[in-house]
Formats: sequence, C-alpha cells, structure tokens
Amino acid sequence: MRTFLLVFLFLPLWGCAVVNSNLVDQIGTRYPVDTHALAIEAADELCLHYYPAKTTFRMEHTETVFGTAFEDALRKLGFAVSETEPSGIPLSYVVDELLDAPGTAYVRINAGGQSFSMHRALRQLR
Repeated sequence: MRTFLLVFLFLPLWGCAVVNSNLVDQIGTRYPVDTHALAIEAADELCLHYYPAKTTFRMEHTETVFGTAFEDALRKLGFAVSETEPSGIPLSYVVDELLDAPGTAYVRINAGGQSFSMHRALRQLR
C-alpha cells in the first residue's frame, strides 16, 4: 500500500519532467505555413541571447513541421545543432494552439537555463 501511495504522489511530477524535456509540435500539420514562420521567428529570438558562431545546441532531431524548420533556421543563422554533443546547450520547445484563444499559437523555447515564449495569431494558411 505504501508503494502505491508513493507512486501515486510522484507520478504527476514525473509527467511534468517528461513533458518539459520533449519537443512538442501540436499545430504543424494543421498550420504548416504559420508554423514554419514561427520556427524562423524563434530562431531569430535565440540570436538575441546566444552568439551563433560560438553556440552549439543539443536537441533531438524530429520530423515535425516546427522541428525541421527550427533546426534549419538555426543552422542558417550559424548555430550548430547536435543530438549528442554533451557540452551543447539543451534546447526544447512546445508549439501549440491556445485553448482559451482559438486561432492563436503559443511557442515556448527552453535553452539551457533560459526560457522565452511568444504567441501569434494563426492566419490559417495551409
């Protein structure tokens, strides 16, 4: 019984840890043009915080619309992106549509210890 209670208490915390480390794109297939533009804007925002020629980001490779566009945009700006570089800055993101404001995209980027977010109206370009 005690083990069950411990699992029950810590399971929500484990779920949060897993979600925060993932790369999440919930809108890419529905709004590919908007998602691509958001990826470029997010990469541009990272230029304000990191020097491209001297920064390597550690990020899993994904085949999502945002993931592919984001990785391409980072590389075009001069950032290195690696899945395995231990000294690379860990990079993750969440891209979704706001439930309380339909038609509005939300992007959160976590890079190392820094985090930023933005929201933009979706033009619903397909």
